[in-house]
Amino acid sequence: RSCELSEQYGLYRQNYCGCVYSLRSEYEINMYINKIDSEKALKIEDKNMIINRLKDLNYIDDLTYSKQMLDYYKDNKGRNFIKNFLKEKRIDNSIIEEVIS
Repeated sequence: RSCELSEQYGLYRQNYCGCVYSLRSEYEINMYINKIDSEKALKIEDKNMIINRLKDLNYIDDLTYSKQMLDYYKDNKGRNFIKNFLKEKRIDNSIIEEVIS
């Protein structure tokens, strides 16, 4: 119902709560799926379908994730910290360089 009202009144709706803690990199989502997989034995096609669907819905977007992390840490942490943080999350180097520069 809230989606219908938002559309009817032209209100902006985010795909996530907006909290930096709700964002996850593709790597983190894959790790979570692998954890579930050990319990449920998901097929590789199902894993890929889940990831692709989340990307289609813009719930997984490493560029947006990286920009949000930069915005969150930029006042308190240095450039090297942010780069290393993003590398730990397996963000592609081209995205890291785009965001940091």
